[in-house]
Formats: sequence, structure tokens, C-alpha cells
Amino acid sequence: MTHLKQLLIKIGFSLIIIGGIIWAATGCAPQEQNSANELFSPTPSLTITPTIDWFPATATPPVVPQLTLTPQVENSLMYGQLIFNDTFSAPGSWQNSQEVGGNIIIKDNVITLAVKATNGSLLSLRQNTELNNFYLETTVKRVLCKDNDLVGILFRAQGPQSFYRLLINCQGLWALQQVVGGTPTMVVNWTPSAEITTGLWKAVTVGIWADGKLMRIYMNGKLQAEVTHSTFASGTIGYFARSAGETPLTVSFSELNVYQIGTDTLPISTKTATP
Repeated sequence: MTHLKQLLIKIGFSLIIIGGIIWAATGCAPQEQNSANELFSPTPSLTITPTIDWFPATATPPVVPQLTLTPQVENSLMYGQLIFNDTFSAPGSWQNSQEVGGNIIIKDNVITLAVKATNGSLLSLRQNTELNNFYLETTVKRVLCKDNDLVGILFRAQGPQSFYRLLINCQGLWALQQVVGGTPTMVVNWTPSAEITTGLWKAVTVGIWADGKLMRIYMNGKLQAEVTHSTFASGTIGYFARSAGETPLTVSFSELNVYQIGTDTLPISTKTATP
């Protein structure tokens, strides 16, 4: 019996030793761990690329209404029937003379004032003509002038010493005067106009609109100024030229038309044409 117990004890120790050896062998040996991630290739990440819009939407432009330009009433000429026109085909109502200071000649449908004298002047009034309210147009052309030489149109003239006088000088400026007993006074001072060329080499159509105290001045149909003045209410019309130096001055006027004032009332305006 004692012998059997000793044998069992030896067998138990042997098993413990063998188990320890096996545990040591298996625990110390490196283990190769193959994770599931190593068994499969990683899934590549998706890169989002923008979609190209080959036909992008564009904003609809706003509809801009077309503007209709309405002419300014104050720049629109309104006049009535023709009172008379003068073609200057014959002397008729005009002075046609040859003087020491120069000549007034009516020929070829123009009236020409040729000033010869130094600082000389010529004036011609239309006979048997009396106008109060009217619109007058006439063309200034064929001008031979220098510097401050003057040409002009007279209206509401009482005689050779008293009248209104629209003047244009060779520098391309215009002015409006009243002359009483030979003494001039400015109504509109010297003013430039885009319609008048320096040297007066280009013809210009002058318009004078007179209705009572109200007067308007036009150049080539464009309003230049509007004034009120009451010194003269009526009178005749005429032409004027004056040399400011020793050189001669020549100017021709043509196409004189005089109309009644229109029945439509024009508004009073302070606007003037751009010089």
C-alpha cells in the first residue's frame, strides 16, 4: 500500500512537470495572428468629383423699355401762316444804292451789304412794312469779315436810329441790342453758339420770334435765348453791317420769310441751347 502511494505521487509530479514543460513551450513561442483586415485588400476610398454642367442656367436679363424721346416744347417752333417772303429778285421795297462808304446791292436773290470805309457801316430797312407779332427767318451767308466786324438783322424798327438789333460778329458770337436814338443798349450780351462758325464761313439761318414783350432767338432752328422786353411793340425789319477796322466787310442775306405767330401758346422757358 505504501508502495502504491509513492508510485502515484511520482506519477503526479511527472504530470506536473510535463504540463509545465508543455505550457512553457506553447506560451513562449511567437504566435502569428492573421487579422481579418490582413486577409482582404483594403477598400479604396471614393473620391467625389464635381459634375460638369455643360449648359449652365443663365439669368434672364430684365426687359428695358425703349425710351421714346419727346422733343422739348420750348425748342419747337410754332408759327402760323406765311405773311410774306422776299426772294430779293428785284429792289422793290429795299434800298439799292452805291455810296462812298459802301454798296447795298440786290441781285441773284440776295441782298448784299459791302462796307468799304474804315469803321464804316451800312443799314437797309424794308419799306412799307409794319410788323408787331411775327416769326422771321433769314439766312446769313457769303460773309467776308474779320475779328469784331458785325452783321445783323433789325426788327420792330421805328427808323434808322431806333430798333431792336440781332448782331453776329466774326468771332462766332451773337448779341441782342435795343437802339434808341442811335444809342445801343445790350438786351442779351455776347454769347457763343455751336451754330455759328468763327469767320462766318458757314451759312446760318437766323430766326426771330416776337410776340408782345416775349422774344426768342433761334439759330438753325435751335433756341438760343428767350427774353422779355417792351421798348418797341412794332415796326419794320432790315439788315445791318459794320466794319470794325480798315478791311472791307461783305455780307449777303437771303430767303427772308415772315410768318404769323401760331395760335398755340408756347410756354415761357429759361432754357437755352448749349453753346
